[in-house]
Amino acid sequence: LLSNERPIVILRRKKESTLASAVAPFQNTVGVMLPYSPLHHLLLDGSLKTLVMTSGNRSDEPIAYKNEEALSRLSTIADCFLVHDREIHMRCDDSVARIYDGEPYIIRRSRGYVPFPVKLPFPVQDILACGGELKNTFCLTRDSYAFMSHHIGDLENLETLDSFEKGI
Repeated sequence: LLSNERPIVILRRKKESTLASAVAPFQNTVGVMLPYSPLHHLLLDGSLKTLVMTSGNRSDEPIAYKNEEALSRLSTIADCFLVHDREIHMRCDDSVARIYDGEPYIIRRSRGYVPFPVKLPFPVQDILACGGELKNTFCLTRDSYAFMSHHIGDLENLETLDSFEKGI
């Protein structure tokens, strides 16, 4: 939780938690994150101490990252929207991690980790590697580095495929 990458960390839900039961229903875990952006810090600076948030997308669709897109696609499922006049240029999910055997285990490598490369133990040719249809990411290699993309998701619809191609 305190790392520079600030992923969402999957934690066991405490029995004494005051979190509404409608948040992650029928789950004994919940994703927890600490503020990582100036906006988060501003929102949590007063009496508000907890926010329940989700990505701006329907299941199996890419994140709506433009205000107009979010308002038109998500108005039937969101109670309110926080919009701004500062444009977002790239869709990017939050990274997700959990603790396994006392060590961090990355489930979804995205915001906070991307686009920082993974150092390889040997040099490789320049390669573009693309994942399959489900839980897609891509990777570009150069010298001894692998640059993995942000999480893109399932490529079953045109919007997500367009996002995948724009990312490359």
